[in-house]
Amino acid sequence: MSSPVIPRVTWLAFAVILALGLYLRVLAAGGGLWTDEAWSVLYAADANGPLGVITAINHDNNHHINSWWLQLVGQDASPLAARMLAILSGTATILVVGLIGQRRGSLAGVLTALLLAVSPIMVLYGSEARGYAPMMLCLALAVWRIDGWMHQQSEPFPRVTIALLALIGALSHLLMVPGLALLGLWVLLELRRSLPFAKAFSRTVEAMIPAGIAAIGVVAMVILSASASPDGMRVGGYTAFDASLYGVALGDLSGLLTGIGPVFGSVPLALGLALVLIALPIALPARFPEHRRTLYAVLLITLPLLVLLLRPGNSQFARYHLPLALGFILLAGDWISTHLAHKDWRRIVAVALLAILVGGNLHRDLALIANQRGSSSVPVEELARRVPGGTALRLNLERARAIAKVAAWQRDYPLNLRVADCGTEPFLLVDRTGDGPSKPSLTQCGRDYHQIAAADAISASGQSWTLYAQQALPTPKPTVNSAPPGR
Repeated sequence: MSSPVIPRVTWLAFAVILALGLYLRVLAAGGGLWTDEAWSVLYAADANGPLGVITAINHDNNHHINSWWLQLVGQDASPLAARMLAILSGTATILVVGLIGQRRGSLAGVLTALLLAVSPIMVLYGSEARGYAPMMLCLALAVWRIDGWMHQQSEPFPRVTIALLALIGALSHLLMVPGLALLGLWVLLELRRSLPFAKAFSRTVEAMIPAGIAAIGVVAMVILSASASPDGMRVGGYTAFDASLYGVALGDLSGLLTGIGPVFGSVPLALGLALVLIALPIALPARFPEHRRTLYAVLLITLPLLVLLLRPGNSQFARYHLPLALGFILLAGDWISTHLAHKDWRRIVAVALLAILVGGNLHRDLALIANQRGSSSVPVEELARRVPGGTALRLNLERARAIAKVAAWQRDYPLNLRVADCGTEPFLLVDRTGDGPSKPSLTQCGRDYHQIAAADAISASGQSWTLYAQQALPTPKPTVNSAPPGR
């Protein structure tokens, strides 16, 4: 497959953008591990070796390659070390999308790489110890290889490469499976333009079946392992489909894609963005490559339609739309670079859109970096400062146990944890994620507590919490009889 020669100045631009993307992801990787990351560390530590990642964890929060990485760096690794796999994967994805854009010209390649480098959703999931970033790298690489084949269909379809990417991607996160299905649909629609449907379908199956076997094999492994376990498949949480919650997910996605609007985005912004995403592929020039127009339509429209049709649970999470985010970035880079080539109002619109996206995204990135997902290691740091020799901490919820335990491991700090409504522990950590604001004080079981630290997460990943210190209620003074003594 022939590839265009990339000018030296373009490689220099890629290098600068990669450095920027790496810098943003390293900054975003500060602070302690939040709930899902911390539980991943605990599961990996309890799995007792690489095989245990497959046979022993059996939890939807087990992203296999990430779990193996966490075993490699160790349970007491720093947050930066635990997140390094995601950081490197997320940074590499910047180059891959740049190369995808490069097939449309150097300007398209550079702008597409820049948009992914500063995209808040890519910075967020490209800097946390979970499997989303490696999965997205595999998905982007698959798009790059299939796109190259579509430029020159006389060459064999890269079946082995796509199958290998499907295997690694599914082991990173099972979101690779629907992502792979979207790519299969892309291949089918592209072949259908020149072949009868039956022939196009047959060729698509022939091209994608090795990748499908690899991805479904991972799913089967997960199901069989859970079936063999006495506890079955464990799920961190499940919420039935609700249209309003799905609106929340799209609202969060809109904010993380554009950097515009409130911290978690908004439903009106999501609706406006949806209309734009539907219109942009249509607004591309008539001579625009059809296979790219098809790719963008598949990535932007298919997944939301399937969610509305199938109504799956846990649809309130924006992260399950990462393939859509990839499509948005590829389309935006392509659309902006195409319209910058004109010398009329279209250039003005393209410059304005680029400025809004880059400016809004950098603004949101800086907010995410400053927030540090709620700085969940601060409670243990505060305890270590106040009681250097170790102490006891009571938790209001079981889900907070992993955060405190992993933070204590990282500092080698002796900490006795207990989850209970009442207790004598001198400190209390209240997990407020999804609840209201922090209270300056509270009373539980006849004991007063005063707030000594608190934080609120302002991103799709993070922990809101309040740390309290116990203040024993004063001992009642003996009642003094003021009446004159009796005679």
